[in-house]
Amino acid sequence: MPPDVPSLSQEEIQARVEGLIAEATQRTPAGLTGETKIAEIEGLDSFAVITLFMSIEGILAVQFTTDEIQSMNTLGEIVTGVSAKLRRSQTSDTQ
Repeated sequence: MPPDVPSLSQEEIQARVEGLIAEATQRTPAGLTGETKIAEIEGLDSFAVITLFMSIEGILAVQFTTDEIQSMNTLGEIVTGVSAKLRRSQTSDTQ
């Protein structure tokens, strides 16, 4: 895990993902919550979603399967998925 991705809180993960959404859409989305549906974020088309997940994987040092990505429909599900991957990574790093 990269040194700038220690144990991030859910809020920190959400803030990073929101920043990546802003980069992928080239605009600052307003009013995002955990319940925000990815398909409803203005400017986040299918190509931008792929870009978003590639950025998440690169910056937060996690990897998702295609099935995992397809199962994530809300911002909260992405945050939870990233958090779970980071926890697993930390657990395997300490063993």
